[in-house]
Amino acid sequence: MKCSILLFVVVASAVADHPPPAPYQPAPYHPAPAPYRPSPAPYHPAPYKEEEPKNYAYSYDVNEYDEYGNPNIHSKTETRDGYKVEGQYKVQLPDCRTQIVDYYVDEYKQFHADVKYEGQICDDYSVKAHKKPAPYQPAPYKSAPAPYKPAPAPYQPAPYKPAPAPYRPAPYNA
Repeated sequence: MKCSILLFVVVASAVADHPPPAPYQPAPYHPAPAPYRPSPAPYHPAPYKEEEPKNYAYSYDVNEYDEYGNPNIHSKTETRDGYKVEGQYKVQLPDCRTQIVDYYVDEYKQFHADVKYEGQICDDYSVKAHKKPAPYQPAPYKSAPAPYKPAPAPYQPAPYKPAPAPYRPAPYNA
């Protein structure tokens, strides 16, 4: 009995040393900070600077014969100074004349041409008449062949085979 009283006193003193737990208090709420997003930089395009057109000059001449032995002569010359463009080209026509085109482009980008012809029409130049085409004759009519349809094979079921009997060992007699 003394032991039980002593045990009771020790337990009571241990419980008395610890006060009851405080009621639950949740941690204060603090929302997460917003992610860092820098504002986009404003777009400032470079100022437009109109450039003067590039100056150039070129020319070429072609003196050859086509596959029929006829002369194939043509040439071109063009110059540009600022906004002023002018040029000339020459073409040997099939009737033996030479077509000469002098042109210029004005400040409104309009194309102006002056067309001249040099030479005379060849004596042997004539437009050859084409042969009269053969009269139309449709191809003879043939009906289409009948489509191939093989005869269906008759149904042949597999012969009946009974399932084997399950294995049953003979009883053991000792």
